[in-house]
Amino acid sequence: MFTQAQPVLCAAWISGFAELTLGLAASFTRFFDVRCTFTLVEGREVRTGAALFGRRINCDVSVVSADNVVSTYLILIEQCSIVSPMHRSPGRFFAIVAMMITSVALASQSLASAAIRPQFVNWPAAFAQSVVTPEALPVGTNDWTCRPNATHPRPVVLIHGTWENALSTWSGMAPALKNDGDCVFTLNFGRSNVLEQGGLASILPGAYGARPIDESAKEVAAFIDRVLAATGARQVDLVGHSQGGIVARQYLKFDGGANPTDPSQNKVRKLITIAATNHGTTLDGLGTLDRIIRDQARINLDPMLNYPVGVSGVQQIYDSPFLRRLNASGDTMPGIEYTAIASKYDEVSTPYFWTFLEAGPGATVRNITLQDGCHQDNSEHLSIDYSPRAIDWVRHTLTPDQLPAGKIRCVYNSPIFGYSEGV
Repeated sequence: MFTQAQPVLCAAWISGFAELTLGLAASFTRFFDVRCTFTLVEGREVRTGAALFGRRINCDVSVVSADNVVSTYLILIEQCSIVSPMHRSPGRFFAIVAMMITSVALASQSLASAAIRPQFVNWPAAFAQSVVTPEALPVGTNDWTCRPNATHPRPVVLIHGTWENALSTWSGMAPALKNDGDCVFTLNFGRSNVLEQGGLASILPGAYGARPIDESAKEVAAFIDRVLAATGARQVDLVGHSQGGIVARQYLKFDGGANPTDPSQNKVRKLITIAATNHGTTLDGLGTLDRIIRDQARINLDPMLNYPVGVSGVQQIYDSPFLRRLNASGDTMPGIEYTAIASKYDEVSTPYFWTFLEAGPGATVRNITLQDGCHQDNSEHLSIDYSPRAIDWVRHTLTPDQLPAGKIRCVYNSPIFGYSEGV
């Protein structure tokens, strides 16, 4: 583990130009006595600027662990300050200059081959930016020159959820898939407003997924056709979060994504849903109350709720006409491999196990609860897309030979503020 040693500058490894500048900073500050404080999270790995010089730097650290277990990985710089000058010999000075020159060459090499890093590492930061730039897409997506290969034969299309957007949902996952070698595509769909029954949140820039789900599915269908035409692929794989999961299933069943009479003509091979409202949600009891009023008092509040909650939100309350139609005759379509990922701590898609699917003829289903074998993953509905474990399950499902199940990470991930470094 990392221990306290002589006070030195510790610099986080950051992609792009920062790799070079922080590496040089680490060299310059060998003339000074500098103390840094880091935070540790169990199982997370962060390389330091000193990695440019091939040596480990030790720092004072604090431990963050769900089980009070001492971690061995650096993660965040909290504070650095120069304590006092240090005298160095001329020989040491020239050695440092030589090392700085070497670091420039090494950093230049790393810039050419560096893995893609996310612009935003958690949901709050990504959503805040999406309010400012609502059309923005996450790093690693929509490279229309990308072509599938033997290892990654199908493009991956990411589908966001209600009042969400591509940037806020996929900023953690998209770079990881791109780094694996996937051709990754995504879109913003379902823009609406309050008067069009998009819900109160639709007043925010960047709040997509607010139109009726059947309309959104048609937008997604057109986008998938564009991806297939651009890449030359015959099929895609889909990943849908929350409403995105049932948008994908609507597309499969009603908008040409699957051909039940001839599955060889399916446009989709794999569908991965994450915290999807596959069988509806109680909305922590609010949806239940709505249904009790409907069934007992014979008062249908849904038309009125379409304005504050939004029509797509109301469609996701359990036992809605939309869901009854979607799930009639079974959850699946022939020829599709389904994976449903859930978190026990989901506060939106409730109860969480309603997201699970049952395989029908010609289909396969794998239902996954993140906390099975990994109790320290505390992801809820928003941070689940940034959970390293959820990301690894997606990666494994897409390319099991590249990431075997035994390599799927189990690390702490917090509600809302949980994050991914895009790897």
